[in-house]
Amino acid sequence: MICPKCNENRAHRSRRSGFKDWVASLFLHIPYRCRACGARSYIFPHGETSMKLRTPEERRVIKLRRSLRSKKIKRELIGYGISSLILIAILYYFLQQRIPSE
Repeated sequence: MICPKCNENRAHRSRRSGFKDWVASLFLHIPYRCRACGARSYIFPHGETSMKLRTPEERRVIKLRRSLRSKKIKRELIGYGISSLILIAILYYFLQQRIPSE
């Protein structure tokens, strides 16, 4: 992660401690601390500024994870849809009215 204060690639996630960090976590901000200048900053991980502070390697990893996650969601939706259709077909078969033969 690139530090927003000194623009060095030395920032890392920091532990949450204290009331200020607790309030920031309510708004989904993650604390980062720079090893070079010691500055502490809060970054929203899904914002546009977050991607500007990422290194090119981190951007590639994030892009890969997002594509894998979207493929997984598509597979799950297709599986749930097919299983729902099968369940509807089984229920239709068992619940249809039988005409008694004479």
